[in-house]
Amino acid sequence: MQSPNISTSPPALLAVGLSKGTIVFLDISNESTLSIHCRFSYHRERITEIIAVSDTSSSSGLLLSVCAELKLNVTKLQADSITCVYSCYLTGEVSLYAPLSGSEGLIFACNKDSGEMNVLCVTDKGIPMGGRNAV
Repeated sequence: MQSPNISTSPPALLAVGLSKGTIVFLDISNESTLSIHCRFSYHRERITEIIAVSDTSSSSGLLLSVCAELKLNVTKLQADSITCVYSCYLTGEVSLYAPLSGSEGLIFACNKDSGEMNVLCVTDKGIPMGGRNAV
């Protein structure tokens, strides 16, 4: 028999980017207690953009993050591991947007200087469009 306090469903997580390049996942499943589920650092500078993406090619989740030094990382999130699968430096500051529904793996990246919009197809292998010219 299972204890009533133990949940078998996955936790509800909130990703937060911090000033020193660390990303923290907060477990917000229980409204009365807030706890750190995990934390990791793939950046050296302040996180400026962070967005989660569903990956259609696997059951893992993906996280895109950009820091103040314009480094973009694609991180693969699995139940027991976190792996950076792609990293590049961008040519300018961007804002990342995800479609509301129906377009898993697609991210829209808008260059803040030129206003140019690019569509990125994100998989657990990274961004196939490639490198610093992608945005």
